[in-house]
Amino acid sequence: QTRPRVALTHNVVGTIPGTDTRRAGEHIVLSAHWDAYGIGPAVRGDSIYNGALDDGGGTSVLLALARVFATSPQPRSITFLFTTAEEWGLLGAHAFVREGPLPMDRVVANLNLDDGIELWGRKRDVASLGVELSSLGATSAEVAKRMKLRITPDPYPQEGFFLRQDGFVFAEAGVPALYMALGTDAVDRPAGWVDERVKTYLAEHYHRPSDEYDTVVVDLAGAVQYAEYVRDMAIAVARAPGRPAWNRGGEFTRP
Repeated sequence: QTRPRVALTHNVVGTIPGTDTRRAGEHIVLSAHWDAYGIGPAVRGDSIYNGALDDGGGTSVLLALARVFATSPQPRSITFLFTTAEEWGLLGAHAFVREGPLPMDRVVANLNLDDGIELWGRKRDVASLGVELSSLGATSAEVAKRMKLRITPDPYPQEGFFLRQDGFVFAEAGVPALYMALGTDAVDRPAGWVDERVKTYLAEHYHRPSDEYDTVVVDLAGAVQYAEYVRDMAIAVARAPGRPAWNRGGEFTRP
Protein backbone atom coordinates (compact mmCIF):
# COMPACT_ATOMS: atom_id res chain seq x y z
CA GLN A 1 0.00 0.00 0.00
CA THR A 2 1.31 3.45 -0.95
CA ARG A 3 0.88 6.30 1.53
CA PRO A 4 1.98 9.73 0.30
CA ARG A 5 3.43 12.17 2.80
CA VAL A 6 4.71 15.72 2.70
CA ALA A 7 8.27 16.55 3.77
CA LEU A 8 9.86 19.99 4.00
CA THR A 9 13.44 20.06 2.73
CA HIS A 10 15.63 22.28 0.60
CA ASN A 11 18.03 22.36 -2.29
CA VAL A 12 21.04 24.64 -1.77
CA VAL A 13 21.97 26.74 -4.81
CA GLY A 14 24.68 29.30 -5.52
CA THR A 15 25.95 30.91 -8.72
CA ILE A 16 29.26 32.40 -9.83
CA PRO A 17 28.17 34.90 -12.53
CA GLY A 18 29.84 34.67 -15.92
CA THR A 19 32.27 37.32 -17.11
CA ASP A 20 31.21 37.42 -20.77
CA THR A 21 28.12 39.60 -21.20
CA ARG A 22 27.05 37.53 -24.20
CA ARG A 23 27.28 34.21 -22.40
CA ALA A 24 26.75 35.06 -18.71
CA GLY A 25 23.06 34.17 -19.04
CA GLU A 26 24.06 30.59 -19.89
CA HIS A 27 24.75 28.31 -16.92
CA ILE A 28 26.70 25.14 -16.30
CA VAL A 29 25.15 23.34 -13.34
CA LEU A 30 27.51 21.32 -11.15
CA SER A 31 25.49 19.14 -8.81
CA ALA A 32 25.81 16.71 -5.92
CA HIS A 33 23.21 15.49 -3.43
CA TRP A 34 23.61 16.35 0.22
CA ASP A 35 21.08 13.89 1.60
CA ALA A 36 21.80 10.37 2.79
CA TYR A 37 19.30 8.47 4.95
CA GLY A 38 19.71 10.23 8.30
CA ILE A 39 18.58 8.09 11.20
CA GLY A 40 17.26 4.64 10.33
CA PRO A 41 17.07 1.06 11.54
CA ALA A 42 20.13 0.22 13.62
CA VAL A 43 22.73 -2.13 12.17
CA ARG A 44 25.11 -3.53 14.80
CA GLY A 45 23.96 -0.80 17.15
CA ASP A 46 24.53 2.06 14.68
CA SER A 47 21.48 3.96 13.43
CA ILE A 48 23.25 6.94 11.76
CA TYR A 49 23.34 6.62 7.96
CA ASN A 50 26.27 8.93 7.31
CA GLY A 51 26.60 8.73 3.53
CA ALA A 52 30.35 9.45 3.55
CA LEU A 53 30.87 8.10 0.03
CA ASP A 54 27.28 8.52 -1.16
CA ASP A 55 27.44 11.46 -1.48
CA GLY A 56 29.76 13.10 1.02
CA GLY A 57 32.56 12.68 -1.49
CA GLY A 58 30.68 14.55 -4.20
CA THR A 59 29.47 17.37 -1.97
CA SER A 60 32.99 17.92 -0.62
CA VAL A 61 34.41 18.27 -4.12
CA LEU A 62 31.53 20.55 -5.11
CA LEU A 63 32.24 22.85 -2.14
CA ALA A 64 35.93 22.94 -3.04
CA LEU A 65 35.13 23.84 -6.64
CA ALA A 66 32.78 26.61 -5.54
CA ARG A 67 35.72 28.18 -3.70
CA VAL A 68 37.92 27.79 -6.79
CA PHE A 69 35.47 29.40 -9.21
CA ALA A 70 34.58 32.17 -6.77
CA THR A 71 38.09 33.51 -7.38
CA SER A 72 38.30 32.40 -11.03
CA PRO A 73 34.95 33.16 -12.73
CA GLN A 74 34.44 31.92 -16.26
CA PRO A 75 32.75 33.35 -19.39
CA ARG A 76 29.57 31.37 -18.71
CA SER A 77 27.96 31.32 -15.27
CA ILE A 78 28.54 28.30 -13.06
CA THR A 79 25.74 27.25 -10.72
CA PHE A 80 26.39 24.93 -7.80
CA LEU A 81 23.42 22.76 -6.90
CA PHE A 82 23.33 20.68 -3.72
CA THR A 83 20.20 18.61 -4.19
CA THR A 84 18.00 17.19 -1.49
CA ALA A 85 15.92 14.00 -1.55
CA GLU A 86 18.00 12.26 -4.18
CA GLU A 87 17.65 9.05 -2.23
CA TRP A 88 13.87 9.41 -2.32
CA GLY A 89 13.78 9.37 -6.11
CA LEU A 90 15.81 12.36 -7.40
CA LEU A 91 13.14 14.67 -5.99
CA GLY A 92 15.42 17.66 -5.37
CA ALA A 93 16.67 17.55 -8.95
CA HIS A 94 13.09 17.31 -10.24
CA ALA A 95 12.15 20.36 -8.15
CA PHE A 96 15.10 22.36 -9.50
CA VAL A 97 14.40 21.42 -13.11
CA ARG A 98 10.65 22.07 -12.90
CA GLU A 99 10.41 25.03 -10.54
CA GLY A 100 13.95 26.21 -9.83
CA PRO A 101 15.51 29.63 -10.39
CA LEU A 102 16.80 28.80 -13.89
CA PRO A 103 14.75 27.89 -16.95
CA MET A 104 16.30 24.86 -18.61
CA ASP A 105 16.92 26.70 -21.88
CA ARG A 106 19.54 28.72 -19.97
CA VAL A 107 21.30 25.60 -18.63
CA VAL A 108 23.85 24.44 -21.21
CA ALA A 109 25.12 21.39 -19.31
CA ASN A 110 24.93 19.44 -16.08
CA LEU A 111 27.95 17.73 -14.53
CA ASN A 112 26.82 15.55 -11.63
CA LEU A 113 29.16 14.40 -8.86
CA ASP A 114 27.92 11.16 -7.31
CA ASP A 115 30.74 8.69 -7.87
CA GLY A 116 32.82 7.75 -4.84
CA ILE A 117 35.58 5.84 -6.61
CA GLU A 118 37.71 8.96 -6.15
CA LEU A 119 38.01 8.09 -2.44
CA TRP A 120 40.24 5.14 -3.37
CA GLY A 121 43.22 6.96 -4.78
CA ARG A 122 44.43 8.26 -8.13
CA LYS A 123 43.44 6.52 -11.35
CA ARG A 124 44.83 6.16 -14.85
CA ASP A 125 41.42 6.51 -16.47
CA VAL A 126 38.07 8.30 -16.35
CA ALA A 127 34.74 6.59 -16.95
CA SER A 128 32.07 9.29 -16.95
CA LEU A 129 28.62 8.02 -17.86
CA GLY A 130 26.71 9.50 -20.78
CA VAL A 131 29.76 10.31 -22.93
CA GLU A 132 28.15 8.60 -25.93
CA LEU A 133 25.04 10.78 -25.78
CA SER A 134 26.28 14.31 -26.42
CA SER A 135 29.21 16.50 -27.42
CA LEU A 136 30.23 16.47 -23.76
CA GLY A 137 31.80 13.11 -24.58
CA ALA A 138 34.29 14.74 -26.94
CA THR A 139 34.99 17.44 -24.35
CA SER A 140 35.63 14.77 -21.73
CA ALA A 141 38.06 13.00 -24.07
CA GLU A 142 39.98 16.24 -24.65
CA VAL A 143 40.20 17.01 -20.95
CA ALA A 144 41.26 13.46 -20.13
CA LYS A 145 43.99 13.58 -22.79
CA ARG A 146 45.41 16.79 -21.31
CA MET A 147 45.42 15.08 -17.91
CA LYS A 148 47.12 12.02 -19.47
CA LEU A 149 44.16 9.80 -18.60
CA ARG A 150 42.42 7.18 -20.71
CA ILE A 151 38.69 7.14 -21.43
CA THR A 152 37.15 3.80 -20.46
CA PRO A 153 33.54 2.60 -20.70
CA ASP A 154 31.07 2.25 -17.84
CA PRO A 155 32.61 -0.48 -15.66
CA TYR A 156 29.22 -1.39 -14.13
CA PRO A 157 26.57 -1.13 -16.87
CA GLN A 158 24.43 -3.70 -15.09
CA GLU A 159 23.87 -1.22 -12.26
CA GLY A 160 22.25 1.43 -14.49
CA PHE A 161 23.95 4.23 -12.56
CA PHE A 162 23.24 6.90 -15.22
CA LEU A 163 19.52 6.34 -14.74
CA ARG A 164 19.78 6.54 -10.94
CA GLN A 165 21.44 9.95 -10.46
CA ASP A 166 20.42 13.59 -10.61
CA GLY A 167 21.97 14.15 -14.04
CA PHE A 168 19.32 11.92 -15.57
CA VAL A 169 16.65 14.45 -14.58
CA PHE A 170 18.52 17.16 -16.49
CA ALA A 171 18.88 14.86 -19.49
CA GLU A 172 15.14 14.18 -19.47
CA ALA A 173 14.62 17.96 -19.54
CA GLY A 174 16.85 18.26 -22.60
CA VAL A 175 20.09 19.39 -20.93
CA PRO A 176 23.28 17.52 -21.98
CA ALA A 177 24.54 15.80 -18.85
CA LEU A 178 27.39 13.66 -17.62
CA TYR A 179 27.74 11.52 -14.52
CA MET A 180 31.31 12.47 -13.66
CA ALA A 181 33.43 9.48 -12.67
CA LEU A 182 36.98 8.24 -12.51
CA GLY A 183 37.72 4.76 -13.80
CA THR A 184 38.87 1.65 -11.96
CA ASP A 185 42.53 1.47 -13.03
CA ALA A 186 44.23 2.62 -9.82
CA VAL A 187 47.79 3.93 -9.64
CA ASP A 188 50.12 1.74 -7.54
CA ARG A 189 47.44 -0.90 -7.01
CA PRO A 190 47.06 -4.37 -8.54
CA ALA A 191 44.55 -5.04 -11.28
CA GLY A 192 41.08 -5.57 -9.86
CA TRP A 193 41.76 -3.76 -6.59
CA VAL A 194 39.20 -0.99 -7.21
CA ASP A 195 36.65 -3.45 -8.58
CA GLU A 196 36.94 -5.49 -5.39
CA ARG A 197 36.37 -2.40 -3.27
CA VAL A 198 33.36 -1.35 -5.34
CA LYS A 199 31.73 -4.74 -4.96
CA THR A 200 32.46 -4.81 -1.23
CA TYR A 201 31.02 -1.32 -0.82
CA LEU A 202 27.83 -2.17 -2.69
CA ALA A 203 27.37 -5.40 -0.74
CA GLU A 204 28.28 -4.17 2.76
CA HIS A 205 28.14 -0.37 3.04
CA TYR A 206 25.89 1.13 0.35
CA HIS A 207 22.90 2.84 2.01
CA ARG A 208 23.99 1.45 5.36
CA PRO A 209 25.34 3.06 8.56
CA SER A 210 28.82 1.76 7.72
CA ASP A 211 29.11 4.21 4.82
CA GLU A 212 31.27 6.41 7.05
CA TYR A 213 34.62 8.10 6.62
CA ASP A 214 36.79 5.65 8.53
CA THR A 215 35.30 2.73 6.65
CA VAL A 216 35.25 3.89 3.03
CA VAL A 217 38.01 6.51 2.60
CA VAL A 218 41.37 5.03 1.62
CA ASP A 219 43.30 7.72 -0.28
CA LEU A 220 42.11 11.29 -0.84
CA ALA A 221 44.63 11.90 -3.64
CA GLY A 222 41.95 10.51 -5.93
CA ALA A 223 39.50 13.15 -4.69
CA VAL A 224 41.98 15.84 -5.74
CA GLN A 225 42.32 14.23 -9.17
CA TYR A 226 38.53 14.00 -9.48
CA ALA A 227 38.12 17.66 -8.54
CA GLU A 228 40.70 18.64 -11.16
CA TYR A 229 38.87 16.60 -13.80
CA VAL A 230 35.50 18.20 -12.97
CA ARG A 231 37.10 21.64 -12.77
CA ASP A 232 38.71 21.32 -16.18
CA MET A 233 35.48 19.98 -17.70
CA ALA A 234 33.56 22.95 -16.34
CA ILE A 235 36.16 25.38 -17.66
CA ALA A 236 36.12 23.76 -21.11
CA VAL A 237 32.34 24.03 -21.35
CA ALA A 238 32.32 27.55 -19.90
CA ARG A 239 34.84 28.80 -22.46
CA ALA A 240 33.61 26.93 -25.55
CA PRO A 241 32.20 29.14 -28.33
CA GLY A 242 29.11 26.96 -28.69
CA ARG A 243 26.79 25.14 -26.32
CA PRO A 244 26.99 21.36 -25.81
CA ALA A 245 24.56 19.44 -28.01
CA TRP A 246 22.95 16.03 -27.99
CA ASN A 247 24.19 13.61 -30.62
CA ARG A 248 21.78 13.07 -33.49
CA GLY A 249 19.64 9.97 -33.25
CA GLY A 250 20.29 9.57 -29.54
CA GLU A 251 17.92 9.10 -26.63
CA PHE A 252 17.67 12.75 -25.60
CA THR A 253 17.01 16.07 -27.34
CA ARG A 254 16.26 19.67 -26.53
CA PRO A 255 12.50 20.31 -26.34
